[in-house]
Amino acid sequence: MNGRGWGCVAVALLALGNNSCEQVGFLSLCDPTDTGRVVGFYSTGDCLGTDASLFRGHEWLTLFANDEGIFSDDQINTIVEGNRHTDYPQELLVQLDNGALAYLDALLAYHNNPAGQAEHFILRSDNSHYQARDEALGLLVGLTKDAVRHWNDNQIKALTRIGRATHELQDSYSQAHAVRAPQPDLRNDPPFTNVPWCMCKLKTFVPRAEGCLTDDIEFHDQFDDQRRPGHLTALDSIYDDRKDCHDPRDEEIVRRCLIPEATQAIVATRDYLVLVRELVTTAVPEDEIEARLQPYFDMHFPFCDLPALVRPGDSSLVPPRPDVMCDRPDESVPACQ
Repeated sequence: MNGRGWGCVAVALLALGNNSCEQVGFLSLCDPTDTGRVVGFYSTGDCLGTDASLFRGHEWLTLFANDEGIFSDDQINTIVEGNRHTDYPQELLVQLDNGALAYLDALLAYHNNPAGQAEHFILRSDNSHYQARDEALGLLVGLTKDAVRHWNDNQIKALTRIGRATHELQDSYSQAHAVRAPQPDLRNDPPFTNVPWCMCKLKTFVPRAEGCLTDDIEFHDQFDDQRRPGHLTALDSIYDDRKDCHDPRDEEIVRRCLIPEATQAIVATRDYLVLVRELVTTAVPEDEIEARLQPYFDMHFPFCDLPALVRPGDSSLVPPRPDVMCDRPDESVPACQ
């Protein structure tokens, strides 16, 4: 959530002042230092055009999830670093030797890699919503197993894996990555038995393969009726623009500006941190970890039963806004025809 808005940076570096991206005026090379509660950036490359709080969504969500001190300050800082480097891998920083555009090109190629889409809880070019969710949850299981395996002999590595897991689960609450139903149980005919924030479907960041672009597919960049792949979208922000929250830096203001999806992502992150803390400190056997994670998955990543109401209509609008129903195909329908 929020990290994939870096595409605006690439555009702005090429043409500062171009209004194709909102809020491009903040772009600069930042000093990678810690400034109070906000976790500092970790290299000049990480800071390249992303020193505004607009790009710190994952950091804030992870810090707020640890409000009760589940992990120590040093540990949560390492978790945050692992979270951030899911979007900005450290190994790409060598590209800065060839200039900023070379770095951004490498970053673009990294995000377009089909094999990496599950890390962001989003569709590949040719899989179904069901397959994509299973791939993402399988990755969460693997990251958690790595964290448990390395906790005693390499805690930095273990905490980094936990950070990558928090990034992935937070992305599942981004409106640019998935469609969730905050209140799916608003009707009695037929009866709705879904839990709040169940998942309607996943979106896609990369172009769909031939035969895979069905009407239910929505893109990371999709806003209104636009259907195109891409990197930049207001839907990937954790902030509510209606509250004048363009670039909040103060912790109190950030909390006030959070959209409901971000608040729910904090809950899901907190629950994961509590669970993974127990798993790593009690050295749970590897073959038991997936079963221990299953209740967490059932709580935070269930698909809505169909039919499901994603968003209720508003009769006060003129003309009235119709109900939005989940258009995810049944599991028996193949992803590609």
